[in-house]
Amino acid sequence: KVWSVKGGYCTHNFRGHRTIVTGLQFHPDPQRLHLFSSDNSGSVRLWSLLAGQDKNKLDDIYRQYSNKHAEFNNHLSAVTAIAFSTSGNVLFTAGRDKVVNIWDIEDGINELLKTVPVYESVEGVAILPNAALDNNNSIKFATSGEKGIVRVWKYNISDPRQQCTCIVTQQTEDKYPHLGLIYHAKTGRIIVSNQENYLLF
Repeated sequence: KVWSVKGGYCTHNFRGHRTIVTGLQFHPDPQRLHLFSSDNSGSVRLWSLLAGQDKNKLDDIYRQYSNKHAEFNNHLSAVTAIAFSTSGNVLFTAGRDKVVNIWDIEDGINELLKTVPVYESVEGVAILPNAALDNNNSIKFATSGEKGIVRVWKYNISDPRQQCTCIVTQQTEDKYPHLGLIYHAKTGRIIVSNQENYLLF
C-alpha cells in the first residue's frame, strides 16, 4: 500500500507478490513516480504510481493499481536491498543468495548487466556519491551482511563485461552479522546496524 502522508489515506494498493515483501524503494527521479519492491522469493517488481490519474475512471484506476509495470527475476532467494546509481539509470539488487545484480533501467531497458558474487548473504547495499568516483564511467557501492564486514566495490558501467572488483574491505570483522547499511552523505560515513541492536559508524 502507498499512503498520503498529508492526508493519511491509501492512494495505491499494489498486489502481485506471492511471498513476504522484504523491501521498498522509490526511484530517485520524482518525475517517474516508480516504486520498486522485493520479496522472499527473489522477485523485484516495478510499479508505476502514474497509473489511473483520471479520478473519474475508478474501474480503470483499481485495475491498473493491481498491475506491475515490470519484473526483475535473477535472484534465487530473498532480496534484501535495493539501490540506484546517482543518475537513476542503474538498479542494484542484493540478496541472501550471496550476489548483487546490476541492472540497466534507462528508458525501460531493464537488462541485467552483471551478477557480482559477494560470497555472503547480503543485507545492505548503498551507492557512494559522485565525489567518490574515479571517473564518470565507474560506480562505487558498499555491501554488508552475515559476515559483519563492509566492502566497497567498483563497477565500470561503460564496459559491463569487465569484472566488478572489491577495492576496500573492512579490516576487522564485527562480532555480529549486519542487518542494514546506509551512506550518510553529509558526514561521508557508512552506517550499519547489527543483530545486537547497535548502529556502527
